[in-house]
Amino acid sequence: MDIRFEEDAHDSRSELRARLDHSNEAFNPQRDGRKFVISLHENGKLKGGLSFTVDWSWIFITEVWLDQSIRSQGWGEKLINEMERFGKEENLKGAYVESTSFQNYMFYEQMGFERFGTIEEMPPGHTSYYYRKYLK
Repeated sequence: MDIRFEEDAHDSRSELRARLDHSNEAFNPQRDGRKFVISLHENGKLKGGLSFTVDWSWIFITEVWLDQSIRSQGWGEKLINEMERFGKEENLKGAYVESTSFQNYMFYEQMGFERFGTIEEMPPGHTSYYYRKYLK
């Protein structure tokens, strides 16, 4: 047996993911993996959006972005509310997200998310915050 170190090894990562998923199915077969985007458009141009993945009855928010011109106008709240509406309709348990100190991480607290973890110096000079919100 040998140990290999590979950078950006798509095939190896895909095989590892498939094998891990197969092993996990014995404990929790409810793996989902659906991916969604809720987006805002004006005159055909993207002005903002929120993307997320559904897995094991939870929403993982992967990206949230608003164009500078529409920030502080309630659009972020509308995106979160739409995501939560979807989660409740799908009978999901909750949503979670990671944000950093140079982003608007306090937004999630204002939206009722609870901070459950931090990692300092990730990225260097900043802190990463982890939030969750139960939907049931």
